Amino acid sequence: GPRGTPALWEAALDDAVDQGLNMIQVYVFWNYHQPLEGKPTDWEGDGGAGNLAGLIQACACRGLFVNLRIGPYVCAEWDYGGIPTWVGFKKDIELRRWNTAWMEAMGNWTSEVVEYVSNAGLLASQGGPIMLAQIENELDADDDPHGEEYIEWCGDLANSLISDIPWLMCNGDTATNTINTCNGYGGNACGTLWLEAHGQSGRIQIDQPAIWTENEGGFQIWGDSPEHPTDYFWGITARDLAYTTLQWFARGGAHNNYYMWWGGSNRGKWAGAGISNGYAFDAALCANGMRHQPKFDHLKAMHYALADRAKELLSHPSQLRAPVYLEYWTGKGWVAGLKIQAFFYGDSLAFIESSLGVKAKVRIPTSHRFGTFTIDFFPYSSAIVDPAKMKVLFQSGIIPNSAMSYERVDHELADSGLAVVQSWPETLGAPKGGEATLADDKPTEQTWLNRNLVTDYAWYEVDFTLEEAVTGARVLISTQKSNGWVAFVDGVFASAAENHEHKEGNVNLVLTLGDLAAGDHTLSLLSESLGYHNLIGRWGVGTGPKSKGITGPVTLEADWTAPSLRKSSKSMPVFVSLVDGREWRMRPGLSGGPEPGVHSSQAAGLEMAAHASEPATWTKLAFETPSLDKGEALMLDASAIGRGHLWLNGHDLGRFWNITRADTGQPGIPTQRFYHFPPDWLAESDTGLNELLVFDALGGEPSKLRLLTSFLKGKKSQFLEDSVDSPGGCLD
Repeated sequence: GPRGTPALWEAALDDAVDQGLNMIQVYVFWNYHQPLEGKPTDWEGDGGAGNLAGLIQACACRGLFVNLRIGPYVCAEWDYGGIPTWVGFKKDIELRRWNTAWMEAMGNWTSEVVEYVSNAGLLASQGGPIMLAQIENELDADDDPHGEEYIEWCGDLANSLISDIPWLMCNGDTATNTINTCNGYGGNACGTLWLEAHGQSGRIQIDQPAIWTENEGGFQIWGDSPEHPTDYFWGITARDLAYTTLQWFARGGAHNNYYMWWGGSNRGKWAGAGISNGYAFDAALCANGMRHQPKFDHLKAMHYALADRAKELLSHPSQLRAPVYLEYWTGKGWVAGLKIQAFFYGDSLAFIESSLGVKAKVRIPTSHRFGTFTIDFFPYSSAIVDPAKMKVLFQSGIIPNSAMSYERVDHELADSGLAVVQSWPETLGAPKGGEATLADDKPTEQTWLNRNLVTDYAWYEVDFTLEEAVTGARVLISTQKSNGWVAFVDGVFASAAENHEHKEGNVNLVLTLGDLAAGDHTLSLLSESLGYHNLIGRWGVGTGPKSKGITGPVTLEADWTAPSLRKSSKSMPVFVSLVDGREWRMRPGLSGGPEPGVHSSQAAGLEMAAHASEPATWTKLAFETPSLDKGEALMLDASAIGRGHLWLNGHDLGRFWNITRADTGQPGIPTQRFYHFPPDWLAESDTGLNELLVFDALGGEPSKLRLLTSFLKGKKSQFLEDSVDSPGGCLD
């Protein structure tokens, strides 16, 4: 969907076919298609990235089935969990609960999505590829006295719209006419315990199939590192992913979906709270669409082995709770125990699992006249075996050299590839009497302030008077988590502060203002949303509207030396509330670029910034499209700039941030340094220049931005590591 573009979809779907996949899960992001209330639904999106029918048709052209995950709450580390902000403004609404306002809005949207795909002929009953669909997502309505009614209402709504394909409800409460599915990483979360409990509904492998909708592989948060993630986990090795996936199929699992198999990039403002631009760096396809080796080839080998034995697997009942414990060699003798399990599907298919932490020889019984054969098993490994032929078809713990014999080649373009054309300052604050300025006796919460725009930004401005000079002035702002701030006093940059947690809730941030002279002053504050949290109504997160910007008191604090104390070094603290009935001026969005005012190509008349490194500055750069081979990615090295937004030829590439990874022992490594330029958003190489527009809230050195190309090639002497965030893997 919108984390890719049509050209990137095409390449990724070709890779999916090559890797042996047969179904693609597709999210429908409500707030992407209906960001503003009362506007027509946008089924095209930025540069075609929202063309849902086009994406599903591209799947059909390749023989790929589709699971359409409508939600409309999708979670997905996506801004607001996919819910439009305007839905949260509806009177007395409780999101994802038995609530009239919510159910009406949700029902209308779900009906519109079904009508859209039906009109395009994309349902299985129409000869299309949509074989499964999902309503709601990870629902936990225990706190709702009408929770059971809401759950069943969801199932009835879904089946009233499409009655001839199965509907799913994943990882939580499930209606009786839908299938409960699992979301989570391997092992007990989506493995032995979940299957043996027959899922959360108690019906899995009784009268419903076992479906793993999210075989999770991690994601990235700004400022995190693989070693010290703050909320979830960064990634998983190819060996471990294959190990847990085979555990699922060994116990009768019918469907497995990698989340993510390809994550793409969070374009526009659509990344959830604190989530990086690149999504799921450690997936089988890198965020830029390149194959992530050795993971891609290792999973491919597993898929082909499973397909080779599909007939045997499907013609026998599930072997859940039917393991055979095998003997293994200890070095002193053969012993039987619980460490080696086998699940037999006839004579020619067995799944063998080792939970031993060391290599071991395992003896496997067969129908062959020799009775058994022996294989070497790697630690914590699963294997697909044909006992009749005494042949190992795949072992998760063994990655052949062919899957590791690759080299990623990165090539910086000559003379950086980029030329600075122009730089100009953003208009600070909210000028009195300005066309876009709103005034009130208190600050307006940012989500409401920006209700008519699709933007991360809002300006706040207030005047104050000091009767005496003060030192060490600072302003304490009550705001929300995942919110950035930049402060200016009398038009001069003072400081910046932020919270980038993958959470929501109140937080107080301090912006230092320095020493201030007596007299009148103007405080201009740029608020920058770093994404709304994607959770709603679960894991401690509420069901009401979400907030950004100023959401409580704003206090000016300083040190003042009274005349009687001036001969000493003592001073007195000063506390002044700036939310005391005085006028506040607010301005939604930014004025110096494509949202919502002057486009950069019209900016020639604007005052040029003395230094492009100043905070709240726009810079326009130009470059020619280099010649790119198939599979070659064009990347921007953004380590020279601070934090803000990027636009390529008018298309919003999303947020960038040169924040370093925490606690790595390697200071200076950004969470994400490289940003991908989609090939279908580039100018044709013979038709003109590309325009890169940068808004940098913190300031940087755009003249030092660099372009580079990256591609993967086979190299027999090279062996890529199977490790999370391998330096030879994805360029991030």
